[in-house]
Amino acid sequence: MISTMVKNTRYYKPSGGYSKAFFWYCLLLLAVDIPVLSVGYVYLEHYINIVQLNFLITASCGVAIGGIMYYMVKSCKVRNPAIVLVCIVIAVCVFEYIQLCIFVSLIFNISPFELLFSPGTVFEGMSKIYEKGTWCIGKRCHISRDNVSGIILLIVWIMEFIIIASCAIVLPLLKSKSPFSEMADSWYAKMNSQIKIDMPENFDDLKNNMENGNFTELIRLVKEKKAIGRCFLRLALYEPPLSEEPYYLVLERITLDERNKVKKAKTLVKYLSIDKQSAMEIIQTVPLIPNSSSIFKRILQKFQK
Repeated sequence: MISTMVKNTRYYKPSGGYSKAFFWYCLLLLAVDIPVLSVGYVYLEHYINIVQLNFLITASCGVAIGGIMYYMVKSCKVRNPAIVLVCIVIAVCVFEYIQLCIFVSLIFNISPFELLFSPGTVFEGMSKIYEKGTWCIGKRCHISRDNVSGIILLIVWIMEFIIIASCAIVLPLLKSKSPFSEMADSWYAKMNSQIKIDMPENFDDLKNNMENGNFTELIRLVKEKKAIGRCFLRLALYEPPLSEEPYYLVLERITLDERNKVKKAKTLVKYLSIDKQSAMEIIQTVPLIPNSSSIFKRILQKFQK
């Protein structure tokens, strides 16, 4: 039991901290960005009758919401995944409601501002669209007038919602879970690298050793520099802002296809603390390239000196 508790403490866990400015940014997002995205989304979807392109537009809106939220989480230093998740769900729901108001207003020639505070009218309009549909698929749809409606149309709407929500959630949620230094009040810098390690015969032993603070086997694998085959481990390190803090590592199992493209990536170890000495041995063995933000930070520090 004690051993398990020690292992768990070696993994990074978000502190739950956040800046109050994050909520002001969220209000600004709901008041400005979301309505603008909703208008653009509805008009593009309404006048572009190419299904594949419509799904691309849907995903792009989700990515846009996620990108804005990612910037907010990063700049406001939000280390509380639960708060981030709730705010994203609210943002996506507001986006969906506003775009429904605009969509219904286009179909029935009603002012969207009237619909904004009349959800009953909005859902009544959507129920009529559900019955008759507004668009069709196929080369002869302009002749047959067989619009997509009913259950099939409902499935399309659900798919669009899932796409938008999924694209919006991923980046900001991952950022809120990434290593953060409470002492320096700053995010860790991810070291960009191409460290490939041969898959050991018994990965559980390697993982158990690392969780107990023994990185000898990992360093040996890094120094061998083999990684021959289509299945290997990929190592990433996170650099602390302060020298007295530990590094964190991530190990992924990568599987390549016949064209040597990544077929499958599975995270096996995520944000496990590694002492500075072991991390420096790895860094000295395989040159790591700091990401652009880390490089920019160091250039600024030199100029400040």
